[in-house]
Amino acid sequence: MSTTTISYTRQFSHKDWIDFVDSVQAGGTNGINIRMHAIEAEFDTLSQVIALISTALQAPAPKPQTLTLPPALAATTSPPWAQQVGAVTVPTTGSPANAFATTASGFLSVNLPNGATIQALRVTGSSAGGILTVILYRQPLTGGAEQPVLQVLNSFPAVATAAAFDLPPAPQNANAVVDNTTYKYFIVATLTGGNPTLSAGGTTLNAFQITYTAT
Repeated sequence: MSTTTISYTRQFSHKDWIDFVDSVQAGGTNGINIRMHAIEAEFDTLSQVIALISTALQAPAPKPQTLTLPPALAATTSPPWAQQVGAVTVPTTGSPANAFATTASGFLSVNLPNGATIQALRVTGSSAGGILTVILYRQPLTGGAEQPVLQVLNSFPAVATAAAFDLPPAPQNANAVVDNTTYKYFIVATLTGGNPTLSAGGTTLNAFQITYTAT
């Protein structure tokens, strides 16, 4: 929905009559007719502005929408996240044998509606320990440094069994407007300091969810 700037600037300006100098007359550049027609034109302008305001007030407010993404993460560094059906998990390593890697990293391309306003990033999964960083980036189409739009950062304590998480608990209200003519968007998810104990269950990412309002 496009936006229209609503404004009003007064055009009518009254020129005082002077006693015993000006004579009351209907016609002429200072007559009563031309002044009354100028007031009529001013009321017409006000009517048009009121109509614009009425239309704007009747337009429905944009409703938040969600884009839910399975974390099918492509590798950025070694080791990459291990792919599962609808999820990813920190990979196992042979050194030491039968243990989880303590790090994992990957990225996922994101397709958002042009002009949408990004409000929040949500991450769900489970973890037995480590520092999880999930960042929604934008990067110029012509290249250059990536720019963080939203970030979810959480440190999980080392535990014997992976516990479910849902981050963040509240909207972050980024209010960043999507510009697909200038930028591409992607998510980078990185785990550091993970729990290597195989029986603990490691760290699993189940879903990314972006909340936005469309224009």
